[in-house]
Amino acid sequence: MTEVAEHLAACPECRRLFLEVFQEMNNHQPVSLNLSPELLFRHEHLDFDQLVSLADDNIDDEDREIVDIHLRACERCREDVRSFMEFRRQIESAINIIPAPGQPVK
Repeated sequence: MTEVAEHLAACPECRRLFLEVFQEMNNHQPVSLNLSPELLFRHEHLDFDQLVSLADDNIDDEDREIVDIHLRACERCREDVRSFMEFRRQIESAINIIPAPGQPVK
């Protein structure tokens, strides 16, 4: 889908043909297309593994680009990332104060 959108954005002839067919299918009503990457990736919500990869800064460049595009368009996922990062920060500080074996928990 991304490759098609990129091609339509770059190729005036294919874009013209696409719009003609699309208008015919819609009874020649005015057509407006938005081929922005944010629109293309708006439904690509982050899963748990992607959250972990982001938190660990262990995500490949291509996935990072897609995630960044999606995050610009999706408030829900931005909040998921924010709350996950906050949770990680909290548990990391708790893990750092775990008493040694045999020591009482205060």
